[in-house]
Amino acid sequence: FGWRYRSALGCGAQTSVRAPSGASPVPGLEGIVQIGAGATFTLCVDSAGSLWLFGEGPCTIGCFNDPLAVHVPRRVPAAAFGGRRVLAAACGEGHVVVLAAWDPMCRLPQ
Repeated sequence: FGWRYRSALGCGAQTSVRAPSGASPVPGLEGIVQIGAGATFTLCVDSAGSLWLFGEGPCTIGCFNDPLAVHVPRRVPAAAFGGRRVLAAACGEGHVVVLAAWDPMCRLPQ
């Protein structure tokens, strides 16, 4: 739940949910193993090792070279991490830190 005019919730433009409710999937995301919330954006890591971002601000602008808000989840190109799988990610108010695998076969224990 939350409010964000440009939707850090990932469910389209101008979406807000005022109170906790039953869990519902974010369209376009499957196999998510980690989430993080910045001040104006959300990140997700999926089981395939992809990083997804949605919301607004410098992190989404930097990843997609697009000054507009990202209303639905967009996968960050693997080239941003040298083609490596994302193992984990964390974020703060305006930054993202990514742990990427050096070995393409590397996976976190399940």
